[in-house]
Amino acid sequence: MMKSIPLVSALALSLFLGACSSQPDNTRLTVQNQDIQHDWRLMLLDGKEIADTPRNAQFTITDTLAIQGRSGCNQFSGQLSLEDNQLQIHQALATKMLCPPNQMQQEQALFNLLNKGADVTTTNKLMILTNSSHSAAFIKTSPQ
Repeated sequence: MMKSIPLVSALALSLFLGACSSQPDNTRLTVQNQDIQHDWRLMLLDGKEIADTPRNAQFTITDTLAIQGRSGCNQFSGQLSLEDNQLQIHQALATKMLCPPNQMQQEQALFNLLNKGADVTTTNKLMILTNSSHSAAFIKTSPQ
């Protein structure tokens, strides 16, 4: 299991770097709703690996694109839209607890990605969200 963590991190980093590179529009694969309808856990934020702790950002995206989960500090929920590989949250609700600075920074980055909208790229086990301010890599935690 410990050997798989560096491998997954390396895979996520390569996907992340590939998602950031420019690519002609005609070769970009379209992300479908079913590609993101899973349980996800944050593993990289702005290029830095996130330690696996019980407070990590993780969430579930349903078949109706409802999202609910933990932001690293607070619980949140909302409705997502996915159009032209852009993922954005609408009707977002979140609790308002104060947390340690590292958890608050994680939360602010995640909410920035979801509120402002982010380019989304997926593979079988990873989802990458990127906008002009932040980037995040998530690993699928739900069964295939």
